[in-house]
Amino acid sequence: MENLWSDVKFAARMMANTPGFTAVAVVTLALGIGANTAIFSVVNAVLLRPLPFPEPDALVMLYETETQKGWTSHTVAPGNYRDWSVQNSAFTAMAAFRNANYNLTAKGEPTRVTGGRVSAGFFPLLGVAPQLGRTFTAEEDQPGRDRVVVLSDSFWRRQFGGDLDVVGTSVALNNETCTVIGVMPPGFQFPGRAELWTPMAFTPGESASRGSHFINVLARRKPKVSLEQAQTEMSRIAAQLERQFADSNTNWGVRAVPLLQVVVGEVQQGLYVALGAVGLVLLIACVNVANLLLARASSRRREFAVRAVLGASRGRLARQLLTECALLAGLATALGVLLAVWGVDLLQAIGPSALPRIAEVPIDWRVLLFTLGAGVLSTLLFGMAPVLQFRRLESSESLKDAGRTGTQGPTTGRFRDVLVVMEVALSVVLLVGAGLLLKSLTHLADVRPGFATADRLTAMAVLPDATYGNAERRVAFFDELQNRLAGLAGVHSAAMAALLPLSGADWMQAFGDEAIVNRARTNSDLPSASYALAGPGYFRAMGIQLLHGREFAFADGPGAQRVMIINDVLARQMFPDQNPIGKRVKIFNGPNPPWREIVGVVHEVKVHGLADMPAMQIYEPYRQAPSSSVSVVLHTTGRPLSFAAALRAQVAAIDKNQPVAQVRTMQDILDRSVAQPRFRAVLLGVFAGVALLMAAAGLYGVMAYTAAQRTRQIGLRMALGAQRHVVLGMVLRKGLALTLVGVGIGVAAGAGLAQFMRALLFDVGTTDPMTFGLVALVMTLTGLVACYVPARRAARVDPIEALRCE
Repeated sequence: MENLWSDVKFAARMMANTPGFTAVAVVTLALGIGANTAIFSVVNAVLLRPLPFPEPDALVMLYETETQKGWTSHTVAPGNYRDWSVQNSAFTAMAAFRNANYNLTAKGEPTRVTGGRVSAGFFPLLGVAPQLGRTFTAEEDQPGRDRVVVLSDSFWRRQFGGDLDVVGTSVALNNETCTVIGVMPPGFQFPGRAELWTPMAFTPGESASRGSHFINVLARRKPKVSLEQAQTEMSRIAAQLERQFADSNTNWGVRAVPLLQVVVGEVQQGLYVALGAVGLVLLIACVNVANLLLARASSRRREFAVRAVLGASRGRLARQLLTECALLAGLATALGVLLAVWGVDLLQAIGPSALPRIAEVPIDWRVLLFTLGAGVLSTLLFGMAPVLQFRRLESSESLKDAGRTGTQGPTTGRFRDVLVVMEVALSVVLLVGAGLLLKSLTHLADVRPGFATADRLTAMAVLPDATYGNAERRVAFFDELQNRLAGLAGVHSAAMAALLPLSGADWMQAFGDEAIVNRARTNSDLPSASYALAGPGYFRAMGIQLLHGREFAFADGPGAQRVMIINDVLARQMFPDQNPIGKRVKIFNGPNPPWREIVGVVHEVKVHGLADMPAMQIYEPYRQAPSSSVSVVLHTTGRPLSFAAALRAQVAAIDKNQPVAQVRTMQDILDRSVAQPRFRAVLLGVFAGVALLMAAAGLYGVMAYTAAQRTRQIGLRMALGAQRHVVLGMVLRKGLALTLVGVGIGVAAGAGLAQFMRALLFDVGTTDPMTFGLVALVMTLTGLVACYVPARRAARVDPIEALRCE
C-alpha cells in the first residue's frame, strides 16, 4: 500500500510538471467518457429501465393483424376484445383503453386536456393504486353511470392546488359534470401523457361491434406463460373467431407485443447506433491519449533505464505507468460525469418530443457504473501502450540511446503507426454512418408532401356531445366559424377537416365500387384506403392540387347526393384507363352504406410520413358525415401564428366554453414528422466531426514526433544535397500511406455499419458510392493537411543546426 501511495504521489507530480500534456489528455478522454455517459443515460432511460409498474415484463399489448392488407399493429374491435377476455387462458387479465381529449371548463379560458378512456380493470392490471380515493368499478364502466373521473397528480396539483379533500368534488369535462373519485400517484401518465381518465363505457352497439376497430388492448401474462405461448393461444382464438364470424373476421389475426417495445417504438435501432458511435469516439480518444503517452514515454527512456539499473523490475515500472494512466483516467471520468450532466440536458432540449421517456433521463447507479466501466476500460486501452513499449527494456543500451538521441525503437514506431491507422479507420466508419443519414435526410426533405406548408395555420376544436350531440349543431358551428374566419383581414381562405396529414393519426376504411361489390366479397376482402373528412374549400386552403372534377361545396350537405373525392393513386389502381368522375363507390363505415359519386380527383398527400409509399386516399364531405373533432386550416398572409389570437376570439364569439387546441403551423407539423431522422443525423454528424478532428490531431502528432525524431537524418540528407521538396514528399508519403490504409479499412467496416442502419435510411443505398467516395476524399485530404505542417517544418530544418544538436 505504501508503494502504491508513493506511485500515486509520483504520478501527480509528473502531471503537475507537464500541465499541457495533462490538460490535453484529460479533456480528450473526458469528451469521450462524457459523450458515452450522456448517450447511455438516454439508452438506459428509454430502452433498459423497466417500466414503472409491478412485473413490467409480463405486460403485453395485443394488436389485430390483417394479412392481406399488411396491417401488423391495428387497433382492436370491441367484440373481439370481449371474446379474447373470456376465452384466453394465457393472461390473468385484459383491459381496454384509448387516447382521449377533454374540454375543461373552469375559471378563466377553457382548455383542452389530454387523457384516456379506460375499462374498469385498467389500473388493477397495471398494478398501480391511487394515492387518493379509488379507481373505476365495473358498474361505473357503463353508459349513464360513467360521470366519474380519476386525476393525475400533476393535474390535481395544478387545477386543485393539491387539495387533499378533492375526492367528491366536481370538474366540468366536455360540458358535463364529473365527480372526482381518485388521484393517481406522481409520475403515472399512461397512456401517453394522460392527465385524467374516464370510464370506457361501451354502448351495447360498440360492445358487440367487430367491424369497427378503435380500442387498444393491454394484458398481463400469467406466471410461467411465455410470450410465445401467449401468442400461440391468441392465434388459436383468432382462428376460431375467423371461422365463427367470417364476414367481419376473415384474414384478421392477433399479435402480442411486449409493452416496453410498444413504448419505445421505432427509436431502438437509432439509439443503439448512437451508442455505438460514441463508443467509437471513446476508442479514438483512447488511441489519441495512447499516442501522447508513447511520445512522452520515449522521452522518459533514460529515466526508466536508470530505475532499471537501480533494481526496479519490469513489473514495478509497469505499475508506475498504469498508476499514472489510472490517475489521468480518474480525472477524466470525474470531468466526464459533469459533461454528461450537461449533455443530458442538451439532449433533452434538442431531442424530438416524440422520443419516448426522454424526460425520464436520470444519472442513476446504472449510468455511474457504466461511466466507471468506461474509465477502467479507457485506462486499460491507452495505459497498456507505454507498458508494452518497455517490455524489452535493456538498461545499458537504453542509457546509451537515451543519452545520445532519445529516439524510439522500430517496434514502438510501428505500434504508433497502427494506432493512427485505427483512428483513421474508426473515423471513416463514423463519417460513413453520418453521411448516409445526412443524405437520407436530404432526400426526405426533397419529398413533396402533396400540400403547402407556407403561411398555413392549423388548430383543433372538439365539440362535446353534451352540447353538440347532433349533426345539425356541429355543421352549424363549423359553418359559422368558417365564414367568420374567411372574413378576417389577411386570411386568403379558411376550411375545416378531420385528420390533417402528418398529424400522427389516420383512419382506414374498406371500400368497393359497383364492380367489386357485385362480386359478393366479404368486407374483409375489400380494398382499404386512408380516409378523411374535408369541408368546402379544404383542398384550396391546404394547397392540395385538384387534378379532375371539383372540390366539395356547401351544397354537399346531408340532404344532397352523397359524393366523395379520391386521390390519383386510387384512381389509377381502381379505375385504370377510365375517367373516375361519376363512378359510384361505397365506403363501409357503417351498416347499409350509401353509394357515393366521385366528383373529384386530387393529388396524393403524405399521411403518416414523408417516407410513405404511394397510398390510396378517400375524402368525404364533412357536412355529410360531421365529426365532433375538426381541424381548422387558415391560409394567411404574413406570419401564421399572428392569427392565433383572432382564431381563438372567433371561436369564443360562437361558444365561450369551447377551447382551441394544438395551434401550430403546417410547417411545424412537417418539421415534427422528420424530427427523429434529423436528430439521428445531427447526433451522428457531431460525433463524426469530433472523430475526424481527433484523427487529424493523432495523425499530426505522430508525424510531428516522427519528424522530430528524424531531425539528424534529415539534416544529413540536406547536407548531402537533398532538396526541400524531397524531404517534404518523404514525410507526406509516410502520412498519406497511413491515412490510405486507415481509409481502406474504414470503408470496409463502414459497409457493415450501413447494413445495420438499413432501416434508418430513405432512398439511399447501403453502398452509396457518392457517400463512400466523399468520405474517403475528406479523410484523405484531412490526413494530408494534418501531415503538411510537420512535413513543412521538417523541410525547413537547417542542416548545420541539426548536426550541431547531435
